[in-house]
Amino acid sequence: MITFLARRISAVVFVLLLGLGARAQTPADTGFHRDEHGPMWTSFGATVIPTVIGAVLETNGGNGGALIFGGLWLGPSVGYWTHGIASKSTPGLLIRTGGFLLAGIGEVAGAVDGLQFDSPTPKKSWVPDAMVGVGLALVVASAVYDIATVDRKVREYRVASWSIDVAPLLATNRRAAGVEVLVRF
Repeated sequence: MITFLARRISAVVFVLLLGLGARAQTPADTGFHRDEHGPMWTSFGATVIPTVIGAVLETNGGNGGALIFGGLWLGPSVGYWTHGIASKSTPGLLIRTGGFLLAGIGEVAGAVDGLQFDSPTPKKSWVPDAMVGVGLALVVASAVYDIATVDRKVREYRVASWSIDVAPLLATNRRAAGVEVLVRF
């Protein structure tokens, strides 16, 4: 038990010594994100380019559905990911996922609804078509919202960013050791 505890303590001390003088790096420190409208254009390009290429492939008899799906589903979140606030993209991703699921369930329900073999005049329900329409409307509205608000959210993140520095501290005049924690707001 003591050797287990000694190993854990030595591992913690080793990690603290590695961080001696190190400072947590934020996206603002890298100098990479200087353009205020960069996140919006990144999200816009990551959405529009695959969607347009997929649509062109689909109209020419190709298989561009995966590009359309990926562009509309993941594209609006790319601006968040590349500018250091990936967690802010989660609500939009979940809404778009739900929208695609609703549209997919509507498509399956429409296919099943059309398989009425025992009726001489099959009646098709409007519900599957409504499910597809509402699902795709959710996807498009969420994509437009994420693209339109990513610049503001990145600016808010930069203003509210903070850092924590942790370093070992040795006071030779007192023969004491400790840990220094510096929090910047």
